[in-house]
Amino acid sequence: AAKQSRRARVPEVETALDGRGLAARIRSVVDAGGVALVLHEDASAPIAEVVLPAAGECLVVVGPEGGIGETDMHAAQQHVPLQEIRVPWKA
Repeated sequence: AAKQSRRARVPEVETALDGRGLAARIRSVVDAGGVALVLHEDASAPIAEVVLPAAGECLVVVGPEGGIGETDMHAAQQHVPLQEIRVPWKA
């Protein structure tokens, strides 16, 4: 996909995680001063409005085809607050 879109840099893609693994990964990023963004179809804020920290990691969570399930979202939100964002889509 990176080659097809002629990206100059291939983004790092981590291994898929289950709900507990996702919550732990998000917690570690936020505890270290970073931010976790979840791409979700019901999100209320566009990605352009997200305020990023001056330092730290920005973890972008992309679910499988069909999106991130309610159970996984709920489990993650029990540990850290998430910013849900929506990406503008142009067909």
